[in-house]
Amino acid sequence: MRRPDLTAQEVRRLYTERTDLYHRFFGDLLGYGPGIRALVAASGLLASGQRILDAGCGSGLVTRGLLAAARQRGLTGITVDGFDLTPAMLARFGEWLRASATENVSLRLADVLEPEALPDEWTGYDLVVSSAMLEYLPKASLATALANLRARLRPGGCCSSRSPAAIPSWRC
Repeated sequence: MRRPDLTAQEVRRLYTERTDLYHRFFGDLLGYGPGIRALVAASGLLASGQRILDAGCGSGLVTRGLLAAARQRGLTGITVDGFDLTPAMLARFGEWLRASATENVSLRLADVLEPEALPDEWTGYDLVVSSAMLEYLPKASLATALANLRARLRPGGCCSSRSPAAIPSWRC
């Protein structure tokens, strides 16, 4: 559902108040993580040694699916950097990283519309993924967000989104 009427602060509050509900609903009830794993495993998007940016990573469901698909295919050396607008979602993701002893993932608090908050070295990605983030942007900001993410790709890199708002704009 597109919610351009929400400000960044309102989105942050929404996901702070509903972090556990979001994770249980999408992660447990809907099986979003296994679905992402199956989709990515079948897509051919992953390769050993890739650098991936998870834009709007939330509690980590997409990254977890990506890493599971990589393990399933025997791929190694994949690193993921993820950013999100909501500290509570990043905390939930961080809990999973610690519990699973996953070391190849870095997280940052950032807004896709303010990319200067990301580390300078967060560029040259092979793959940029986003899920359930772009639909919260005002329509007038979508092109800026996509340009900000595309600027983080290496030449020949790939963008992929599960956000209906972005599908016409992003292709590998």
